[in-house]
Amino acid sequence: MRPENTFCSHWFAAGRRGTGKEAGTWQSRPTQRRYLGGQQACLSKMAKPQAPLSRSQSFREQMQAEGVDVQELYDVDTVAEEDAEMLVFDATQNVWSTTRTKVKVARRMFAHGDSYGCIRLRDLVDGRTKVLKKSLAGQSDEEVYDEVKSHALAELCCGLLRQMEPALPVGFMPRVIYKLVQRSNRPKIMCEELLTDDDDFVKRPLSMFPPANASRAEEVESHTWAAFQYFTYMQSQRGMVFESCDSVNGVWMNPVIHSNDQTLGGRLDGGADAVEVLARPTSLLVLVVACG
Repeated sequence: MRPENTFCSHWFAAGRRGTGKEAGTWQSRPTQRRYLGGQQACLSKMAKPQAPLSRSQSFREQMQAEGVDVQELYDVDTVAEEDAEMLVFDATQNVWSTTRTKVKVARRMFAHGDSYGCIRLRDLVDGRTKVLKKSLAGQSDEEVYDEVKSHALAELCCGLLRQMEPALPVGFMPRVIYKLVQRSNRPKIMCEELLTDDDDFVKRPLSMFPPANASRAEEVESHTWAAFQYFTYMQSQRGMVFESCDSVNGVWMNPVIHSNDQTLGGRLDGGADAVEVLARPTSLLVLVVACG
């Protein structure tokens, strides 16, 4: 059974032909590419093992040792409220929507990884506590937009796969952008749901081949990822391929996407060369899994 989704075919067609804004492309300026092409590996940020996100407990201990009041890491109650705008990308329509809101933002990050610092935010309109992902190296607005768009496209593809029989429990973490309009530089910061208040937020790089010491659950998740890769590759008529992502307690995030005309994956999109190199092992692995 092949799910019907006319708009998704427009995204996929954009990956094949690069037909411009009306086809659902990124609508962004050319940016730096990091794919070497040929038979070499993709030098994307997710192609190499990443250090786990700093555990909250160890980060708290570090802050305490520096004399910081650890309540500043988590307090979104007593801090001042401020005006903000929430930007949401609708992948089915290829449009952004903006909603005005009120937020409270913690004074300090409560954890960090290699790329982002994590800061608690409470949206006073929907009442939920979320996590601002502030780039430690600095990101352009375009890169922030592209990260959110890639998640939206990935989740759109997961929605198609969930329509298959048997349905696979696949899904990407929704992401939005908060624009803090009262601050001097009016920053636009990527934001996602707070998964846990515990100390077990550890990212695991996910690819089609599980590590040698993988548990049974990790093997199953890697095979599920391989099925997702193959499904999206064929659904796009070989126009794009997902290289890898991260998994946190079974929730997927940080997809790396390659498309034939380099329009769907932002700055990490390696274009047709990356699609060609990655498609061969993807197709082979799914055939092996399907044959038992």
